[in-house]
Amino acid sequence: NNTYIRTSAINKELKRIFKDELKTNYKDISTHCLRHTYGTRCIEAGMTAVVLQRLMGHKDVTVTLNTYTSVFNKFKEDELEKVNTYLSFNKLNI
Repeated sequence: NNTYIRTSAINKELKRIFKDELKTNYKDISTHCLRHTYGTRCIEAGMTAVVLQRLMGHKDVTVTLNTYTSVFNKFKEDELEKVNTYLSFNKLNI
């Protein structure tokens, strides 16, 4: 009928799907949770913060960095571990 679907209607249907179809009861599930999961998975796949910022529509990259700090920190630790392993393997430890 050429009208927008309200976010609340989508969230209500999403909760119904989780409850009835998936047999789980996530009371706090929402489209925003899906958006956040998408952002997290993009980072885990190696997407840069600037590209994710543009995809998510954040005006400033600091919003993206602050929102996904814990994910970025995990990847920072993983990348540092690669360097430590390389240094150790090549007996370049200081």
